[in-house]
Amino acid sequence: MLAAAFAGCLGGDDDDPDPVVEDWTLTPAEDVAAVFVTSDWDPIIPNLNAGEMCDAILSAMTKTDEREVVVDFTRGYYTSSQGVIGASGSAAITDALDLNMAGTRVAVQSGTTSDLWANENLPDATIVAYADFPSVTASISNGDADYAMGDSPVLALSGDLMVTFSDETFGIAVDDGDSELLDALNVAITAMIDSGEYDLIFGATFEGAVVLTDDTDANTATSYPMATEGSRLTQVLESGELRFCSDTSYPPFESLDADGNAVGFDVDIGNAIADEIAAHYMNNDNPMFVPPVEDKVIKIGFLNDATGPISVYAEAFTFAANAAADTLSANDGYTFEIVEADSGCSGDLGGTAAQTLVDSGVVGVAGAACSGASMAANAVLSAAGIPQVSYASTSPALS
Repeated sequence: MLAAAFAGCLGGDDDDPDPVVEDWTLTPAEDVAAVFVTSDWDPIIPNLNAGEMCDAILSAMTKTDEREVVVDFTRGYYTSSQGVIGASGSAAITDALDLNMAGTRVAVQSGTTSDLWANENLPDATIVAYADFPSVTASISNGDADYAMGDSPVLALSGDLMVTFSDETFGIAVDDGDSELLDALNVAITAMIDSGEYDLIFGATFEGAVVLTDDTDANTATSYPMATEGSRLTQVLESGELRFCSDTSYPPFESLDADGNAVGFDVDIGNAIADEIAAHYMNNDNPMFVPPVEDKVIKIGFLNDATGPISVYAEAFTFAANAAADTLSANDGYTFEIVEADSGCSGDLGGTAAQTLVDSGVVGVAGAACSGASMAANAVLSAAGIPQVSYASTSPALS
């Protein structure tokens, strides 16, 4: 009896020589959507590594050896460079090292490659670091800095580039050791490039030829991995969301529109990657990126007698002109813009107002109401080859 008790404690006859192991099966969602989660720049890598906020970082992040210690990067998806713009009145420079002078204030975004480069190469200058990029460009407008340094495509939206330097490559960052998601992202990026979709996305944001450094090597995956139980890739596939941490104040790469939606080059890249992954794992259709088509703007001049003897009707005339433009703009592909000038019911003002409309690029003119103003305007408009229709002038000289 004692032996039997010991046998029960040790397993003995009650042990199952072939324990049942439940099979795990991936249960993917119907689709994968890219979701952009706003993060401040300085904590963006800790936010990724904490594992709660996002699955990867897609935020114009330069691949550096220092960052590679704590994250893994995909192959490059954009080749950039650093640049410099100056405040009004700042001295011209021909090299970024020209900034290395005592008393020169250089604005950068904290924790970026421009911040690191400036602190390493400009010991005599005063480096002013800001938490976000809008504050960097604002600093040269409000007098807090003499120059701003950052990624060239972003700086170019705020001023003329004085110099560019230090070519660099942006990559998508995943948590260190997250090999499954890294491999899936790499295969998706390569497929996007090989299909020509990358060129379409690039052309929708940037001008000129596509320049992309191919930094793939023998370790860059060329086929999708099998998702395993509990992995980050499995979480993405089963949740249907590929969450990207992003500093969404960095146009043209990522920013928020008036409705709070993430837009920009990186957002288009993220959406295309999600479609590639869904096409493989869910067997979904893989739509090609369609560049947005902006409405063609057509400027119509409006000579309104805002001053003079019939100015009492000016407000109603303005309302009617804008209502007509809104009606015409309802047609897809065109936006009609009213450019108004005061003809003052006067021949003296009519000619001057007409020239203002010519200079603004109108293709046709409505007005004026008074014949004298219309005739003076017609002399200018006829010479410029711009048609004119008056809604109230009665002089036979205009017919």
